Amino acid sequence: MLAKEIVALQKRGYTLEQIAETLRGEGLAISTPTLKSYLQRIKLGKNKLQSGAKKDAQKSPPARITLDDKQQQDRLQMDGLGTLANASFTPKPDTDDI
Repeated sequence: MLAKEIVALQKRGYTLEQIAETLRGEGLAISTPTLKSYLQRIKLGKNKLQSGAKKDAQKSPPARITLDDKQQQDRLQMDGLGTLANASFTPKPDTDDI
């Protein structure tokens, strides 16, 4: 949750030790190696997401399935379970006949 702020502090010249010490002073029990490990995991995760996005961009887009007007109307009226997809219900008062 604090990764962006921590990276910004590092760019301003603070060491991970100083940052971890400050976090400990605020009640977060974290060691410098643990903080470093967390930041590395986040960085690796972002790199994987970025490389995955590049690969996805190179793939051809999926074919779009379009529904005609009748199919769209039917879909609005019923979901896959045979109930009205856009229906609402009116709650009834409780009864003691249970």
